Amino acid sequence: YYISLCERGDLHLRGTCENLLVTLIQTTIHLLTLSSLSNSFNNSFFNQCSLVSTNSKDSS
Repeated sequence: YYISLCERGDLHLRGTCENLLVTLIQTTIHLLTLSSLSNSFNNSFFNQCSLVSTNSKDSS
């Protein structure tokens, strides 16, 4: 009885650890996706700004 109780406890702990790991991985992927999206947005924004500034220099 005691051994089966320990095994059940281990399985429960293992399940909890796996859930935590999955949540951690999902959060990391979510953050990475957000940062890459914001980075690409910033890059395109800066590129447009530099294009505008070079165009205005050329026209003058």
